[in-house]
Amino acid sequence: MPNFVFFASDEDYMHVAYADIVNRNDVAYQTEFLYNSTKIRRLLLLAHYYSKMSNIVNVPFRSIWYSQHYKDEFNNNQKFIFLFFFKWHKIFDGGYIRYLRKKYPGCKCVLFLQDINNAKKLNMEAEKKRFDHIMVFEKNFALEHGIEYYPLVYSEGLKGVHYTYRPYDLTFVGYAKTRYSLVKEICDKITENKLVGCFYLSGFDDIPICDNPQIHFVKRIAYDDNIKLLKRSKCILDIVPSNTNCNTLRVSEAMYYKTKILTNNKHIVEEKYYNPEYISIYKDSSDIDIEFLKKKYVEVNYPYKEEISPVALLKHLEKVLNINDG
Repeated sequence: MPNFVFFASDEDYMHVAYADIVNRNDVAYQTEFLYNSTKIRRLLLLAHYYSKMSNIVNVPFRSIWYSQHYKDEFNNNQKFIFLFFFKWHKIFDGGYIRYLRKKYPGCKCVLFLQDINNAKKLNMEAEKKRFDHIMVFEKNFALEHGIEYYPLVYSEGLKGVHYTYRPYDLTFVGYAKTRYSLVKEICDKITENKLVGCFYLSGFDDIPICDNPQIHFVKRIAYDDNIKLLKRSKCILDIVPSNTNCNTLRVSEAMYYKTKILTNNKHIVEEKYYNPEYISIYKDSSDIDIEFLKKKYVEVNYPYKEEISPVALLKHLEKVLNINDG
């Protein structure tokens, strides 16, 4: 079994998504750029990598940080798989991959892109030369660039929290500034049909005037509180950007919190877990299947959900990288 090192990000939902592996003996999950960070050292590193000057010229001596990004605490002779999230793009663009290959001979370096907007910021041809393997969660982008499609991984959050009653017919929690009109139309439609909505929207500089009491505007909502709402919901509203082919975090949440899905992702019919009994597709607010939402809630047990677990990701990396074949 190899050693897995995740150069990850510190969003609270990511901590939940990877929770099933972070305490394993063969996994190191690191979200800070420095393993022994202080305020002064953080500021110096940020100046080296993220200052305006560093965006104009290649600031020298970045190598002084290489040994401080990660400290090996495995104390074994197993091979290494290093997996990078986009957050670390300045670091791996600054020569860190070369350092890892020299320090850990035979290691494999992987890039996992879990946000399509960030993925579009990278030069994929350059990254394909840098990394042993690249994965992205959006199918069109994967096909366009000749890299692997891999779904977002997820672990159940708040495993000890359970509710016997689910009062919310449809729930949406998230950044909604650019899609507020659609969210508002959907919420208004279910309200007119005497359904209970749970809508918490963030991302607004100026809160719009809204006459629907089922819509709440917040700066942010803690992800644990989000999970509690989902565990009390019958269905999750999923909104994917146009011209994309991907399953979002909300699909993963629906699978683990046993809710139905209302989505505008027409490609979801291609997934092997698709079932119209608990997944409904809409084009716009006028296309919402109200009867689907009104059906009596029955706990949804999605097949294949173990395939999006972080444990499955580890097994996949071993297989695709042939790590045990030397």
